[in-house]
Amino acid sequence: MAVKMGINTDNWRLENPPLESCVRRTAELGVKWIEFDTLLGFDFIEGLGFSPAVSSDTDPLALRDLLAEHDLKCSCLDAHYPMWSYRCIDYMTKAILFAGQIGCEAIATTDSEEFPPRYDKDESIRVFEYHLDLVLEVAQKHNVVVCIEPHGQLTSDPMTLTQILEQNDHPLLKVNFDTGNSFICGHDPVEFLKAVVDIKASEPSGLCS
Repeated sequence: MAVKMGINTDNWRLENPPLESCVRRTAELGVKWIEFDTLLGFDFIEGLGFSPAVSSDTDPLALRDLLAEHDLKCSCLDAHYPMWSYRCIDYMTKAILFAGQIGCEAIATTDSEEFPPRYDKDESIRVFEYHLDLVLEVAQKHNVVVCIEPHGQLTSDPMTLTQILEQNDHPLLKVNFDTGNSFICGHDPVEFLKAVVDIKASEPSGLCS
């Protein structure tokens, strides 16, 4: 599988540039793939031009034209609302619809550093299963891959991530493997990758780096 380099607009979050600036800079660097952070609705930060994220309420055709203008393709939309929250359903569903309209093949989701104290680990994982079941029904209709990214307390553990992937046995559920997050959490990224690659690897969007 050939490696294709891309840049997430989140890399500019601390600089607070407008989205158009991130798109232009990505093209200037000679990269052909871009990944967007997404949000629901609009806020004043975005309105004042201080956010590199894109709202799922934005006109998708306008964004598609912006990408075409700079000869870029969107590899993934980050819809990182914690999977234990019911709000993740709406967040991911709208990201899926938006992805389909701009020609993006995948969205990504994750959990968080902590899950609700009233739930133990197994209960949280079962909540993930239910939420993903609902979202994957939409993904199936729009042929958009839903990727789980190692980015929280449960998803950053190889055995737990494997359990999450296996309980939702769906061809559109994949992994957006974050080598940095896996290393920060104390794992060898290569060994971590080996633990999940045979479960959810596919071409082209099943396993993203």
